[in-house]
Amino acid sequence: MIVDFLKAKILIVDDEQANVSLLEDILENEGYSNFESTQDSRKALDMYKKSRPDLVLLDLTCHTWMVFRSWNNSGKLKKVPTLRYWF
Repeated sequence: MIVDFLKAKILIVDDEQANVSLLEDILENEGYSNFESTQDSRKALDMYKKSRPDLVLLDLTCHTWMVFRSWNNSGKLKKVPTLRYWF
């Protein structure tokens, strides 16, 4: 089975516009086009529920990661593949 990772749906959550722009630029330069982002961590879970991304890029300082972790542990969502980072 061949997987086309460039078609993966990605959600970016970061409260700093500069970080969002940097990640979007990196993704675009690498050939990804199916992503969305928010600077408002309060919107992140609703965005996740709506788009069901394959990967969430999440600023480590965002408190949203605790929400995702609690939802993962409760079984309310499929396991959320999350990459947490800190710039």
